[in-house]
Amino acid sequence: MSTPQVANYYLGEGGTFLYPLVRDLLGWRNSMTETLQHCLHEQPENLMALIIDLGTCLLRTDLALNHEMYTKKMQHILTIFKNFSTPNNHQRMVIQLHIQALQAWMRGQYQHAADIWEELLKIDSFDAIALKFAYDGYFYLGDSENICKSVERHVENYNDERCVPMEIYGYVLGMYAFGLEETHQYRQAEQVAIKAIAINKDDAWAMHAWVHVREMEGDTSHGIDFMNNEESVWSTCHALACHMYWHWCLYLMDQGSFDEVLKIYDEKISLHIESLAPLDLVDASSLLYRLYLEGVIDKKDERWKKVRHCWSSMIQSHALAFNDAHITMVYNDRTDENVRKMVDEQLQTLEYYVNSDQNEDSSYSEDHFENVCKKVYEQAGIPICKAIDAYNSQHFTESAKLLQDIVLTGKLKMIGGSHAQRDVFELIFIHALFESCTQANGSSLEILTKLLEMRKSKKPNSGLVKRLYEKFYQVGGDKKKLHTNSL
Repeated sequence: MSTPQVANYYLGEGGTFLYPLVRDLLGWRNSMTETLQHCLHEQPENLMALIIDLGTCLLRTDLALNHEMYTKKMQHILTIFKNFSTPNNHQRMVIQLHIQALQAWMRGQYQHAADIWEELLKIDSFDAIALKFAYDGYFYLGDSENICKSVERHVENYNDERCVPMEIYGYVLGMYAFGLEETHQYRQAEQVAIKAIAINKDDAWAMHAWVHVREMEGDTSHGIDFMNNEESVWSTCHALACHMYWHWCLYLMDQGSFDEVLKIYDEKISLHIESLAPLDLVDASSLLYRLYLEGVIDKKDERWKKVRHCWSSMIQSHALAFNDAHITMVYNDRTDENVRKMVDEQLQTLEYYVNSDQNEDSSYSEDHFENVCKKVYEQAGIPICKAIDAYNSQHFTESAKLLQDIVLTGKLKMIGGSHAQRDVFELIFIHALFESCTQANGSSLEILTKLLEMRKSKKPNSGLVKRLYEKFYQVGGDKKKLHTNSL
């Protein structure tokens, strides 16, 4: 039986030309790069292959939005599209919308790009490229609701082997499972993830969704068992292995198994960051910073140096506030002249980016769509970076003040990432409050009380929560005002 068509308007003359590329992209397969290169070698002017190439580059988030590589790829696409001849006006319109979405992303108009991808999905629910790019876009926007809904609207359409292969349906289920987890629908997320894995045994993204459920519910024992038992499967996914090891470390950290965390970091994560993928680097950065907050390592630990080196080429890219916040974490030793110089340059160029017309295309000056990238930096990204730098400089009161306006107002989600990933920023806020707290500082103690009670309500048996309470009592917290009898 021939391979069913997926969004047949861009599958090329043979009807299945781009199918392996669609499959590899949705499934986080290691063969993605090789498959893309093969497609471009066989059909160097295939517009959808070129769009997938540029889209995946942009959504990697490691380069400035106006980077020469992006502009050259876009110009190449536009040149080919200008001469693109087809009697199918529908096909031409779809390709044009895909191009416009990537142009919007390159202008920092992340929400507008997502809106165009959604428009493409209204045209054809089987446009798996629009589905994947919209999904990733919402992740970077911190839009949990639409991470879920963008897939929920279409997932059951893919459950039809007359239209798409079952493996594609499985990968879309894995995407849906993560969206359910991010919207706190944990039982359904777990069930959908298991269903997805039953279809594709090596679906690392679906496994990742299941792992997130364990993290959010504080079920560290089952999480650790899963990571141990399934490591031979998920660790083979190069793009997600580092992130999965990060999750494993979070379970172990919660239980206070710091030696095991350091072992995994040194033997696994430290090697994976050589990919220079921002996803891997944010994991390494946040994990080291969590260890730093716990007092397990200090600013002079040698592990920081390698992460700083890996980030060094991206320190002025400013494509995603989430990345910049993690960069600031690792440039933490202001007694080191080179570190001090780099973090100062980072903060200065961030201010310049927000206040300049960088990445603004005069030909689109009247399109009225918001540069969300700049907005996020202005309202959340720069304050978070300054707060982390203040913490690193032992200006704890300043750090707490900056983070209070982010954490307590709900602005934190603006920088993107998952709930589990953003939790490190709340932990920095808590520790800044600890460090700046005195018996007389009633407002800080009140905030701490609420934050800790909220954490305990979500994870009543968490070892991390217990350690935070111990610190709380040390700085003057009142046990009588807390409902912590089980501690």
